[in-house]
Amino acid sequence: LIVLAVMALPRPARADDDYRDCFKASTDPKQTEDGIADCTWLIKSNHWHDVDLARLLSNRAALYIKLAKLDLAMADLDRAGALAPDYVFAHDNRGEVWRLRGSNDKAMAEYDKAVKLDPNFLSAYYDRGQTYEAMKDLDKARSEYQTALDKPGAGRPIDTWAKDQARKALDRLAADSKSVKGDNK
Repeated sequence: LIVLAVMALPRPARADDDYRDCFKASTDPKQTEDGIADCTWLIKSNHWHDVDLARLLSNRAALYIKLAKLDLAMADLDRAGALAPDYVFAHDNRGEVWRLRGSNDKAMAEYDKAVKLDPNFLSAYYDRGQTYEAMKDLDKARSEYQTALDKPGAGRPIDTWAKDQARKALDRLAADSKSVKGDNK
């Protein structure tokens, strides 16, 4: 009901700004319900099509993931994939849903698709590292994190984020390794 009420409010004719607001909401850790409402309004506006609509759906899916509404996220990502099969962000987000559901093989398949589509999409390497770490394969996790650091990326905000997260993950794994070695003395 709240989403419907928000959607019924008149919106300014700043479609491009609103489009960017949906993206900003998906990357802001504090944004969820308002961001979902904004993205939903844009999706239902029938102004956006093909890859532009796929981006909106993928951004809303990212917000659903934050709220652990994984079925809603996957529904958006399935639709995004149908609209733009080569949209790398949708594959990466699908991988995240599968990883959170504990389906590591399916997560890895999505991350592999993302890397195949864009070898410089650093988030997929970081996410593969997380998946390997969940599978307790720390050598492969370290390798994926290091790959995220070593590759140039494409200058996107997500590339910067992935490098930062990979660096933190490697630091954490190194600290954990030292802690275990210290406990064994």
